[in-house]
Amino acid sequence: MSFGWNAWSPVNLGIDLAVLVFSAIVQWRTVAARHPGGFPPAPSWGAVATLSRVAILALAPWVLGAVFLGGILGLCLLSRVMWITATVGVPLAGLYLMAKWRKPWLSALLILPLGLKYYGEVWEPNNLEIERVRIALPRLRDPVRLVHLSDLQTDDIRPMHLAVRAAANEFDPDFIAFTGDVLNHRSLIPEVAEYLRGFRHRRGAFFVTGNVDGILPLASFCAQAGFEPLDGTVRVRPVGRSRVAFLGLGIADALDKALLGRLVEKAQDADVRILLDHLPDALYIARSTTVDLLLAGHTHGGQVVTPFGPLLTLSRVPRRIAAGGLHRVDGLRVIVSRGLGLEGHIAPRLRTFARPHLLLVELVPEPTSD
Repeated sequence: MSFGWNAWSPVNLGIDLAVLVFSAIVQWRTVAARHPGGFPPAPSWGAVATLSRVAILALAPWVLGAVFLGGILGLCLLSRVMWITATVGVPLAGLYLMAKWRKPWLSALLILPLGLKYYGEVWEPNNLEIERVRIALPRLRDPVRLVHLSDLQTDDIRPMHLAVRAAANEFDPDFIAFTGDVLNHRSLIPEVAEYLRGFRHRRGAFFVTGNVDGILPLASFCAQAGFEPLDGTVRVRPVGRSRVAFLGLGIADALDKALLGRLVEKAQDADVRILLDHLPDALYIARSTTVDLLLAGHTHGGQVVTPFGPLLTLSRVPRRIAAGGLHRVDGLRVIVSRGLGLEGHIAPRLRTFARPHLLLVELVPEPTSD
């Protein structure tokens, strides 16, 4: 039960209804057992105890199921159950209590969860942040402009996506770098490929695979989208008097130090070496090499962020790096994109305090001292 509809919505709606119906059954049986004469007509500690018991009993099987499934699927199921309970189950419970107790303050149980649902599902996922990054590199002789895209991971193409493309094209980049996770369902391949083909560049567009890109017919998709697949290979392009090398590690080899070493060797004549890897964890194998810049995604900036930082990043890098933006680790510059999209399949489609992220990167020669 969300504000949007996509290819996964029938499955997700089935899960949502199962959660709510099961909760209603638990509530009915618990109230009947604990209050044979009917639910208390006014707020009381007994009523609070009953509602707490209902919440525990209603959620317990789903939590156990998520633990049994484990991995990303279990995490997504648990996230969905908690989100639908908080943003639909709680308002329904609020309506029930308002009918019983006639207390105006109970309207908060409707307004706050529904406001959070709108913010997380509609406002934040479409509230694009465009970040401009300028990096001075010592061996670079002429400026290089590149657009960093990551985790498009979309269920459709919306006005926000068109704004991304318009801003990227206005930047007039030399290169486009896409660091994986392009879409959430195979049926979207034609629409997304056509969308990506509209990104303009002067000298090249490169793509490395992420976790969800196994559903792609990679070669044909990249050909349709106008991108060169870069997994496990190197591309060197001249820009003015500089030679810029793009090294790619796909998701299958994302942390392969030996492969990276071979790619660096092939790019030894380049003035600048840029590594594209879906995982920011690649910084641990890249920081001891001559790679100048790592571009990564994967974390979505946490996707669900609190005032204390991301709840979960699925990465070993420090949370401040996983949260996105430009960082420096030893001599390596690291740019992590929060991505443009949302976790797919049965995960709830939401962002909180982790806006979609477009990075416009300008590499410039390092000033020389006279």
